[in-house]
Amino acid sequence: YSVPRGAYRIIDNDRFLLGARGLLPRRECYTDEYLAIDDFEDGATFLDINSAWHTLPNRSYLLPQLRNKQIRILVQIYDLIPIRFPQYMVGQTLLRFMEFLTAHLTYADAVLVNTHAVEADVKALFAELHLPEKPIHIVPLGADFTAPADAKKDGAADAEILRKLAGRKFLLTVGTIEPRKNHKVLIEAYEKRLADMGYSVVIVGRVGWEMEGLVSRIKSNRNYGNGLYLLSGVNDATLDALYAQAHMVVFASYTEGYGLPTIESLIKGVPVLCSDIPVMREVGGAFAEYFDPDDPDALIAAVERLDSDAAYQAKRDAIRTQYHPPQWNETARVMESLICQPETGTPYPHKPVKQVVFLSARPAPILATLPYLEAFMPFITELVVCCPEKMASFLQKHYTGRLKLTTITDDELLGGRQLPPDHSTRNFFLRCLAMEQSAIDDEFIMCDDDYRPLCPLTEEVFYKDGKYRGYYFSDIAKWKFHITALFSYDFCHFRTLHFLRSHGYPSLQYSSHQPQLINKVWYREMLAKYPDISVKGYDEWSTYFNYCAVEHAAQYEPLPYVTLSWPPVGGDNKGVFQPEYLFENFYEENYDAGRPFAGFSRSFTDAAGILRENEQKNVIAIRSKVISEEDKAFAQRFCADYEAAHHVQSQCAVYFGGEEDVMPELGVPETIRLSRSRKNHIPVGVSRAAGSAANILPILVEMHVTDEDVTVLYRETFTIAAQLEYTTLTITLPDDLPDDKPLFLRFAVKLAPRPQRTEKVMAIELTE
Repeated sequence: YSVPRGAYRIIDNDRFLLGARGLLPRRECYTDEYLAIDDFEDGATFLDINSAWHTLPNRSYLLPQLRNKQIRILVQIYDLIPIRFPQYMVGQTLLRFMEFLTAHLTYADAVLVNTHAVEADVKALFAELHLPEKPIHIVPLGADFTAPADAKKDGAADAEILRKLAGRKFLLTVGTIEPRKNHKVLIEAYEKRLADMGYSVVIVGRVGWEMEGLVSRIKSNRNYGNGLYLLSGVNDATLDALYAQAHMVVFASYTEGYGLPTIESLIKGVPVLCSDIPVMREVGGAFAEYFDPDDPDALIAAVERLDSDAAYQAKRDAIRTQYHPPQWNETARVMESLICQPETGTPYPHKPVKQVVFLSARPAPILATLPYLEAFMPFITELVVCCPEKMASFLQKHYTGRLKLTTITDDELLGGRQLPPDHSTRNFFLRCLAMEQSAIDDEFIMCDDDYRPLCPLTEEVFYKDGKYRGYYFSDIAKWKFHITALFSYDFCHFRTLHFLRSHGYPSLQYSSHQPQLINKVWYREMLAKYPDISVKGYDEWSTYFNYCAVEHAAQYEPLPYVTLSWPPVGGDNKGVFQPEYLFENFYEENYDAGRPFAGFSRSFTDAAGILRENEQKNVIAIRSKVISEEDKAFAQRFCADYEAAHHVQSQCAVYFGGEEDVMPELGVPETIRLSRSRKNHIPVGVSRAAGSAANILPILVEMHVTDEDVTVLYRETFTIAAQLEYTTLTITLPDDLPDDKPLFLRFAVKLAPRPQRTEKVMAIELTE
């Protein structure tokens, strides 16, 4: 991962294989190509393996993004030593491991472990953290190491070391010298009895942290260098020779995730003495001897059990004839099956969709919308409306369209239950109640009363190639950056984001202002799994579809939304651009004079005429989108140019202190580039002291374009809500501004009811 690029560097497969054979340095495996997270292929698998908690990006940042892209996440967890035995870890390692592990336990689709012991530990951790348990797969590490004939050797065995040990009956221990590896018990056993029994001890490994006392004890032993040996930096050939010459191998760790030296010893036919912990019992089985890792006498007793020639030879014969080490080919086969063949449940037996369902208290919008639906969605033959009793009677009397109408009154829907007062909570609550209604099919189109299809559509818009399609328009995690004030709807999304992240679901925003296909069986399954969510005030669309994206991933496909007029034509996008327009979120005001669709039909006339108008609206929307993006690019270029020239940001910034009657502080760039022909976007940042009245009062911004004589040529006033910390103010200059004299933008701020006002002046760089 390249931090400056924010992307992963791609490895060439062929060169990688050469590197694995020792024929190419590792750094030569890399190409000059990079893969950004946003460019990961949808539906791919992300396998997190090796000591990845040391690497960027942090998984709490990365994994939610992968989840949004429907990318399957697998993680290999070798052990939980950093959190189960933090006394053996450096603090920084512990912190990074905790972040890595928590993110994966939340977001991973499956966990890979090497042993049943680690599996049990991970299961226990899921329970302790109150997280839903993910599938756990045991994939033992292989141990049948082979060196290709063409591999580069790292040198011959160290003849001097082997000469010193020639003829000695020694116990070998291999591994980093650190507290967890428990070399102390071996030294104590050597000092207490093993030396007198004629055994030598050879310790091979790098000296780690907090081992100064033990190393000093080893080196001060009278037999150091002549019965007690400490070797670091030995090559593979020397280590192989030491295994071959060793009488026994000792593995005294307090905790392990796998214990590879045990397997290495057994492969070489050498009896091994292991600390009596579950993972060692699992790996060593009946072929190893076991001892209490805190008891040097128990280690001595284990040595004594094999001290006779007969017992020792019997153990070696059993290892030679009966031990079968785990194979790397089997490891690879299991790993490949998990990566390439993800687990899927029984596919839901989809049936053709024929029903549309509305929850509404407004008869007029529904009656205006239905002709569009009848004309352009011919596969729909049934209509269900959940509404107040008076509206139900009205619809039964006045609806004359082709759809078979069923009404469900609010009283029937509520069944005596109280309706929540909050708008967002009420919406989700009612949709949950609708799932109990037998009149509603198991698969149906959910629609609001102002969502209109723009052209002839088939069911494939909602279900295609065996997958249900959900349409999103943003990421809820970015929702707060697109608002100008906080309302009930916004808090609904903050609550929804917390729920989704807590359960490892994606955080895409599905309130896309268009019809969506709902599987009632899956919806009720979600409610059964989380029975209290119906009254929590979550966003009903985003909760359901993000749930499906994980729990029914094999039959679900997230797609960018296809809605016209959300956002309003020419407005800021919400994070995702529509690839096409298939539906219109109908706003009456869009058809007023001076608005984008002025002169077009507000209600259905004839299908051919409406289609012609919709094609024209499509062109208007696309043109507005292009112009809006060009306007933003124009503003961004000025910001970049200004910051490069002046080494400061070009935005306007205002600060309101906590003192009463204190003038607000204001910072603006010296110059500002404005266009005659474009909308001009002026970024403004706001900060407030804790006791400032600006935390509860709106801010008034006045902008005047003047000449040198302070003659006002254009003025505009804006209000910034008390909660807002960052916004963009948009102005469109008049065509008649003079271009033969200097112009200035006077920028003033104040709290709306207060007289204290601060003004700064910027020279205008006027362009077309």
